[in-house]
Amino acid sequence: MLMGSVDAENAVKVKKSSRIHIITDQAVVDSRARTTEFTGNVSLSMDDTAISADWIKVIYKSGIKNASNTKMDEKSIDTITAKGHVKIKLEEITAETMEAFYDADENTILLTGENSRISSGADYISCDRITINMLDQSFKAESSGKGPVEAFFQTKPDNFNLKK
Repeated sequence: MLMGSVDAENAVKVKKSSRIHIITDQAVVDSRARTTEFTGNVSLSMDDTAISADWIKVIYKSGIKNASNTKMDEKSIDTITAKGHVKIKLEEITAETMEAFYDADENTILLTGENSRISSGADYISCDRITINMLDQSFKAESSGKGPVEAFFQTKPDNFNLKK
């Protein structure tokens, strides 16, 4: 991750409201619990992000009183949990895992499960716990003791600036 100075006026990203498009076999809305649960061949897309999974549950922020009448956008969502053959596409990054958890307040996605993997082109990192920061798409990969963190980066010889 690169570090540098940032102009204070430009440091804060302004979130725009985004609509979410979902295709699924079944959707169940529980207004009292402020949740919507999607089951079977779930496909969720928003802006440059797409998620597919066997099951996805959306929990709305506590100020949302009636989930069935609420616009499903990033301002109303508290968390999203996805389970079963989860695939996430974020601009240039692709993630695959058995379970993913999105926390709107932290703006992070936590991938858990054996062989969780993020990739970009031929480069990849694989382990059982990866946290992705959605603001800058930085990540932290760590092992919970079930296996190592494995990384593969394909480089071209020209990238090393070697003297000939």
